[in-house]
Amino acid sequence: MTTQQPTQPDDTCYVLQIGSYDIKYGSSDFDAPKSCPNCVAFPTDSSKATVKKFPKKQGVREKQLIRIRGQLLADRGIISKDDIEKDTYFEKISIKERSAIEEHPSSHILHSPTKHRNLPIHNLLGSNTSFQYVLPVVSDLLVGQDALDKCKEENVEGVIPNYELFHVFWKGRLNVDRNNSITVAKALDCVEALFSHIFKSRMSLTQDKINTSSLILITPDQMIDQAEHIDLLSVLDVLFHRIGFQNIIIQRESVAATFGAGVSNVCVVDMGESKTSISMVDDGELVSSIDYVCGGYHIIQTLLFILNQSQLPLPGVNTDAHINDRQALRSIMETHCNADVKGSEKESYRLVEFLDRRNRTKYKMEVGDPLYISTLAYFNPKLLGKNRQEGPLDVHFSSKAEEESSDVHHEETVTDAEHFLSTKNFKSLSQQVISSQDDALLEAISSTKKKRNGKKTEIAEAAEASSLKDKKAKVIPGLDRLVVKVLKKSGIEFSKTSSKGRKQQVNILLVGGCSQIKEFPNLLKTKIEEHLTNKLKITNIQLNISSNDRDKGTDVRFMSWTGGCVLSQLESAKEMYITRQEYSAQGIKVVLERSPI
Repeated sequence: MTTQQPTQPDDTCYVLQIGSYDIKYGSSDFDAPKSCPNCVAFPTDSSKATVKKFPKKQGVREKQLIRIRGQLLADRGIISKDDIEKDTYFEKISIKERSAIEEHPSSHILHSPTKHRNLPIHNLLGSNTSFQYVLPVVSDLLVGQDALDKCKEENVEGVIPNYELFHVFWKGRLNVDRNNSITVAKALDCVEALFSHIFKSRMSLTQDKINTSSLILITPDQMIDQAEHIDLLSVLDVLFHRIGFQNIIIQRESVAATFGAGVSNVCVVDMGESKTSISMVDDGELVSSIDYVCGGYHIIQTLLFILNQSQLPLPGVNTDAHINDRQALRSIMETHCNADVKGSEKESYRLVEFLDRRNRTKYKMEVGDPLYISTLAYFNPKLLGKNRQEGPLDVHFSSKAEEESSDVHHEETVTDAEHFLSTKNFKSLSQQVISSQDDALLEAISSTKKKRNGKKTEIAEAAEASSLKDKKAKVIPGLDRLVVKVLKKSGIEFSKTSSKGRKQQVNILLVGGCSQIKEFPNLLKTKIEEHLTNKLKITNIQLNISSNDRDKGTDVRFMSWTGGCVLSQLESAKEMYITRQEYSAQGIKVVLERSPI
C-alpha cells in the first residue's frame, strides 16, 4: 500500500501557537506575531441558541452516536467490528477507557476517520438519563478582544448579560473541566469561532486561500502528553474539517522554543499564564519534563490576596477577581512585580493603577513587600494555596519521569522557601523555611503596614513559630527544585566531590510571557544554585540561564513562535506534514506517526 505523500499546493505557510493567555498567529516570515485573547462569549439564553433535547428513552440519534463511538474503538483495536454489529462492545471496553468516560460523562468528542465530524456523547455507557446539546449560533458569538471589551463596558462583575465568557484553552488543554456547563462539543464550537475569527477576520484569508495553505501548529506540551490525545485530535479536526487547512505540522512548544533560540541541548522553563512547563530537550527530542500548574494568573491572585490581607485601599479588587480582568492584572504583574529584593526596597511606595471599571483611579499603595512575596510564590507553592477557586496545586510528570513523581510529592525535608520581613529587613531571614502553617504568616502581613523599625515583625515571628511547630511537614517543591528534578532525570551527571576540573555546563532557556518579571532569571539561578550546593552538595554544575534580551533582538515571549517559523523553512519538515486527506482516511494513526506524541 502506497502512502500518500504530503503535498503543498501553495507555498504559503502560517504559524498558530495556542496559549492560555492568548493565541499567537501570523505568517511564517519571522515577523513579530499578532495575538488574539483566548476567549469567546456565547449566548446563554434560548433566544440566541439552538437547543436540541433528547428523550429520556434512548432514541435513534443517541444510538447513532454510540455506534460512531464503537467505530472509533474498533479503529483503535480496542474492540472488533463484529462487536459493533452485535451491540455488545460495551463489555469489551477496557477498564481504562471506561474509567475515562465515567470521569467526564457529560460529553465526549468522537473522531471517526471516515465521514463523521466531532459529535457529543452523553452517558456513553448506556444510562437512560435525558440530556440536551446547545448549539450556539456562531454569528452571535463575541470573540477575542470584542468579548473582553464588552465585559469591561457593560458589567462591573465581568459577566456580559445573556452571555458567558469562556476561555477556550486553560492549563494547556481544552477548558472543559473548569465549568461543568461547558461540554467538549460546546468548547469546540468556540474553538471554531476563535480560529475563524483569527484567519478569516483578522488575517482576511479567503476560504480558497486557506484550503491550499499549510499551518505550523505549536501546542502546549500538556495537550500532546494527554493520555487519549482527545484535545489534540479535536483541535486538528477543527483546523482540517471546519477551517479547511490542507497541511498541518504539529510541534510541542518546548521543542519549538529550542528551534527559535538556536540551541540543541537545553532545559526549557516555559512560564505561561496558567502553568509552567519544565522540559529537557536534546536535538529536537523531549528527554524529560514536568508540568507545574503555576503561572502568571496564580501570581496575580497571590498578589491580590496579600494586598487585601494588608487592608490596602483597593476598591473593586478582591481575591476572587474574575479571570476576564486578566489583561489589566497581567499588566500589573509585568510592570510592578519584582524578583529583586533591592528593587522592592528602593520603591516601597508606588503609584499602581488597579482597574475599577466604574471609575479608573490611581491609588498610592505600599506594595514593596507584596510585589516580592507574590513572585516568590513560584518557589513557595504554599502561598498559591490561597487561591481556592483553582483547587489544590498540582505537579504533573510526563510518562518519562513518572517514577520520580512520588519522590517529588512527598519529600519530608522542608526547603529554602522564604520568610518575609518588612521591606527593610528581607535579607536577615531570607533563607529560612515556611512550613505548612502559612495562614498565620499571611494574616500577619496586615499588621506590618506601619511597622518599619528595623526589628523582626509579626511576619517573621509567625514564620518562625510555624516552622518549629511543623518542621517535618511534607511540602510541594518549588520551581527551583523541579528544575533540578528534570536535570537529574535527563541524565545530567551530578557530582558531590569537589574538583578543580572543568564544571559541566547546563543551559536553561527561560521563555514565556510571565518570564518578564523583573530580575526573575537571576532569582531562579540563585535558587537553583542554592539548592544544588546547600541541599544536595553538588559542586560540578555551572548554570547558564538565557532570558529576555530585547537589545539583541531576543524576545522570549515569542521564542516558540520563532521556532515555528524556523520549522516551516526546514526541508526535512515536509516529512512531518499531515494532509487533510490523510487525516480523514487514517485519523489518529497518521497523527501518531508524524507528531511528537
